[in-house]
Amino acid sequence: DGVTVFGADITASADAAAPPAGGQWAYAPVDVRDEDAVAAVVAQATELGGGRLDGVFHAAGVLDDGLIQTKNQTGIEEVFAPKIQGALVLEQVLAGAGADFVVLFSSTSSVLGAAGQVDYAAANAFLNAFAHSRRTSKAPQWIAVNWGVWSDVGMGAEAARRAHPEPESAAPATTANAHPLLGSAAPGSTSERTYRAVLATSTHWILDEHRTRSGTALIPGTGYIELARAAWAEQEQDAPLELRDLFFLAPLAVADGSARSIRTSLAADGALEIASVAGARSEVHAVARVGRGEFAPPPALDLAAIRARCAVRHTPRDERGICTPQERAHLAFGPRWRCLDEVWWGDGEALAELSLPAGYEAELATFALHPALLDIATGYGLELVPGYDASSALFVPFSYREVRVHAPLAPRIFSWIRSAPDNHADKEIARFDVTLTDASGRALVEISDFAVKRAAPGLPFAEARAAAPEPALDAHLSPAERTFRRTLRAGIAADEGVAALERILAEPWTPQVIVSSIELETLIAQVHAAAPAPASSGARFERPALASDYVAPRDSLESTLAEIWQELLGIEKVGVQDDFFAVGGHSLIAVRLLAQVKKRLGLDRPISILYEAPTIERFAALVRGELEGAETDAARAQASFRFLVPMHTQANAKETPIFLVAGMFGNVLNLRHLADLLGKDRPFYALQARGLYGGDEPHESFTEMAADYLAEIRRVQPTGPYLFAGYSGGGICAYEMAQQVTAAGERVDALILLDTPIARPFDRLSRLDKVRIHLQRFARGGLRYPLQWLEERARWREQQRRAREEAASQAFEFRSRKIGAAFYRALARYETQPYAGRVHLFRPPLQIAYRLGEGRNLNYDRDFIAPDNAWGRYLTGAFEVTEVPGDHDSMVLEPSVRVLAAKIRVALASGA
Repeated sequence: DGVTVFGADITASADAAAPPAGGQWAYAPVDVRDEDAVAAVVAQATELGGGRLDGVFHAAGVLDDGLIQTKNQTGIEEVFAPKIQGALVLEQVLAGAGADFVVLFSSTSSVLGAAGQVDYAAANAFLNAFAHSRRTSKAPQWIAVNWGVWSDVGMGAEAARRAHPEPESAAPATTANAHPLLGSAAPGSTSERTYRAVLATSTHWILDEHRTRSGTALIPGTGYIELARAAWAEQEQDAPLELRDLFFLAPLAVADGSARSIRTSLAADGALEIASVAGARSEVHAVARVGRGEFAPPPALDLAAIRARCAVRHTPRDERGICTPQERAHLAFGPRWRCLDEVWWGDGEALAELSLPAGYEAELATFALHPALLDIATGYGLELVPGYDASSALFVPFSYREVRVHAPLAPRIFSWIRSAPDNHADKEIARFDVTLTDASGRALVEISDFAVKRAAPGLPFAEARAAAPEPALDAHLSPAERTFRRTLRAGIAADEGVAALERILAEPWTPQVIVSSIELETLIAQVHAAAPAPASSGARFERPALASDYVAPRDSLESTLAEIWQELLGIEKVGVQDDFFAVGGHSLIAVRLLAQVKKRLGLDRPISILYEAPTIERFAALVRGELEGAETDAARAQASFRFLVPMHTQANAKETPIFLVAGMFGNVLNLRHLADLLGKDRPFYALQARGLYGGDEPHESFTEMAADYLAEIRRVQPTGPYLFAGYSGGGICAYEMAQQVTAAGERVDALILLDTPIARPFDRLSRLDKVRIHLQRFARGGLRYPLQWLEERARWREQQRRAREEAASQAFEFRSRKIGAAFYRALARYETQPYAGRVHLFRPPLQIAYRLGEGRNLNYDRDFIAPDNAWGRYLTGAFEVTEVPGDHDSMVLEPSVRVLAAKIRVALASGA
């Protein structure tokens, strides 16, 4: 009822109105959940339209595909927020604005039920229901348009571009000032920067001079390091670089006479992906984490002392420099790779002197981590591996666990390389640590856990593949991906979508319209056909013949790991002593495997664990202590803390923890949203009241309360600087905590008050004030005011009676009221003292109900209110007040809490 469906013909309409001529545009970035910001944009649009606002298109949305069992509340709310909360904010802002219509951009996912989109489908179903619920209301008219997939714009097209980028002919040309490998920036989301370049042996020496013995040109592993550095420098300029978990998934080979498009993507969270395109096929070659380096330069190396330990000196073989055994047996390098001048060999370590050949030094201005120089500086040390024979095996780059870049490479450098103690030529993996310095020993680059892997016989480098016909390209995709590709190709074109929108607005109003370039029944059938089958039905191969016997899992941890191994490797049984690489594991599967370990076990382990522990038995032994220790520590801490509640304490958070005191009743549950949002940057702890659980009596003074809270805080963070915060009445305790810490000689970086009232208000209601209140209420209510006053008194008494009955029957309610009563007694005793530290007050807009004159105002609860909550007279240091959306209660709840969290992050980042 009330649903119109446009089928394959979505443009034809004899009555469709012509698009309006002309028009003005203004761009304003805004969070659609921020009511004040949206109101400002609506006012700007109305002014731009000469005082008239015809309509609004609400097209904001977030898509986060994933199985329902992997989703969490925070991620779901990220999807809900722009659509659900954005629509509710628009309703509030547009009330009385005079708009004729609001078009809500919903999706056919709300009627298809596509796998992995339960939250997205629910958010769009809300938009549909919202539009239907407003069908009898006055203007504006609300219309939910359920769009099918668009072929060239929108979320689906953008996802397809990321997964399957355009052929190299469509890639943007490298600009004159661009990095030769990075190319030019492609337009896209501000949360991810993408760069495109076209590489060929005729134009890029990194390919032409780096070849296999058979002549195949391919990018060296160090080329990806330089790509990562260049992408980072584009965004962060001179900020120090730390590259972690660089993992090589597949070599990038380019045939002579052809070209490959290379795409480098760097997300806002530091996720790096380097992929190439041949024809219409994409292939990921390397992934890594890139971030700002939080490290100090190490002491300068004593190069003379290292040379003294390394007694065997390797002099150049000819005037061109030293040719490494790897190159003599398997590779063919150009002149830039002849940069190894001398090597001194020792026990498990070596020192090399390297320099770029004459005529190439100027390239360091562009290639700060010159791939040829870096390649030889990190790869010459294979001769340190016991039993190494270059003629029998080629070792290729596998991963870099960590690369710290202190400064660009110099034309002349020294490389100190250390071989891992357990390295041996019989093993699949060899690992090294490398430090690169200038001639004085000053560190330029530090490399930890550089791993090389024995290549399979025949070399793993394929020639560049020719473009295959479309069906063959789809063959390597999953059924769901193939369906998506076909649907996308048949999707709504941009001009068709605009025409359909004009037709919708021209025809009689219908609350919900479904627009699809594919008949709805066909689309539903396709979605159901592409639904993934249960994992248990997938075909698996028998365990291959191995040197090790099959040993079954012996406990729950080994069983869980075996399930993951078997699922990803497609093997019926994997024994706990089977080597991951021997049973067919490779780089891409390793990335997926560790992602599953993180999801199912909560362990975020680096990729290097697979060559430290390539069997389930060793893997389990390595993580079991950490897993059980973490659980034991967490349980012990939880049991021993009486007040402190760890709400968001991920192990990799590097920012100063924030300790937030709960409100008057001491319950932390309403702070969970703020914890999730702020906890992304820093550990978040809440403090709950004494007596909330158990038989303890509540605190009767803020001085005692603060001292008890600080005793537990110091067990987490023994010394400052501290970040304290308090919500509502809890801010008074946080204020006292800051006073006590400061008096002890420690530092408090910031004190954050979330709509905290002053402990003892200066003003009291006089008889004259009460008369003024009654007069103002009489002016609003007229002659009915006396009757309204009596009704309100009766309701208030009934509410008090019910509250007493509930408190008597519910222990939790009784404790809350008991804590509240103790809080008020503490409030009456507390003497607020001046404070010289940094304070930031976040409060909702003032709701002035009664004006008593001389700047004295009351809210509807007859509490005195002031722009600074009356704190200003006590604060002698930096003090700032920020207004946030919502009211006293809702400011820490969805959706207002997102604006609050964003403003707190800005304040902390700026030191305010």
